[in-house]
Amino acid sequence: MSALFDAGVMSDTDIIVHMVKGGIFFDIVPMIFDSVYIPPKVEEELKNKHQGVLGQLLPWLNRKSFLKRTKEFFISLPPEKKKLVNQTKTRLRASLDPGELDCYAYSLGMEIDAIISDDKGAKEQISIDSKNEKVIITFWDILILAARNDKLGWSDAEEKYNEVVRRSNMKLPPFDVHIRNFESYCGSHPFVKKHLGL
Repeated sequence: MSALFDAGVMSDTDIIVHMVKGGIFFDIVPMIFDSVYIPPKVEEELKNKHQGVLGQLLPWLNRKSFLKRTKEFFISLPPEKKKLVNQTKTRLRASLDPGELDCYAYSLGMEIDAIISDDKGAKEQISIDSKNEKVIITFWDILILAARNDKLGWSDAEEKYNEVVRRSNMKLPPFDVHIRNFESYCGSHPFVKKHLGL
């Protein structure tokens, strides 16, 4: 089955933890994205705080299938792109947590337009700093994308959403609220429109 998006996304720690715990990461994400890149700080956070989740990810990371480490690509970046990554890390160190900062910095250097994250504060900061060039996609957005493109039924998407929320002990509004907010949250972004053919 080919992915809906013929492009990669950069992943923050929170969303991976939520989706792995919720049982949807390995089934749903490869249907939507061709590649998911894990920056060093995200892998470090997983190792330090979520070893069980990292244990499930390692076989996929080591196979270099749809899950990839950014450090393997950083080596081949041109000097100006490496400089951009490092300058961004220095400039925003006080504004973003290490995982989010790595996601954003590497997305700039590797020219990846989308970051998957469930952190609304990071979305605001990254949207402002990138002048809305980067889009933040949450786990519920991923489920909505799957349902909108017939990769998943709407009732199945809602059931999976509720399961992620339950297993991750999250306090979130009902799924239909996210459906209503999808266009304003990420659905109108050029990255989403381009890869959905909207």
